[in-house]
Amino acid sequence: MNDRKLTETVRLSQAKQLVTDLRGIDWTQTPDLEMARVIGRVEIIVSGLIEVIESGNSGPDTAPIPEPIVNLLRAVNEALDIPEPAEPDDALVRNAILADRAADATVAIQGVLGDETGLSIPWNADYLRKRLAATPTDYRAANDTGSEAGR
Repeated sequence: MNDRKLTETVRLSQAKQLVTDLRGIDWTQTPDLEMARVIGRVEIIVSGLIEVIESGNSGPDTAPIPEPIVNLLRAVNEALDIPEPAEPDDALVRNAILADRAADATVAIQGVLGDETGLSIPWNADYLRKRLAATPTDYRAANDTGSEAGR
């Protein structure tokens, strides 16, 4: 097995394990440090999957990933990839926003996993993006150069 194929296999395995782990999380009872760890893990795995998909190098024995799934992965990445806070007070706001967005991403993923037909994938991606619009990143970001906060 070549390095590219091994990397792809590892990323897919990590994604499958992550989905299993996310199903069991009660976000209302999860301590901030654990939540930050899980969200960081999700962000890394989703970014890696998007990289594999966009590279087009999924290998000759792997079917291309359907666009609705790619769209959902991008929406999950948008939910979790938010700017670092500028100040400690901004971190409290960022953490609350990130917790809301992680919960919304989890709902979208669970909606897809609960639908064996796959027909709900576009709906869940749209749902997640609408929820993201309701929770903008309205805190001072570390890389904010005076423009309006948020994405």
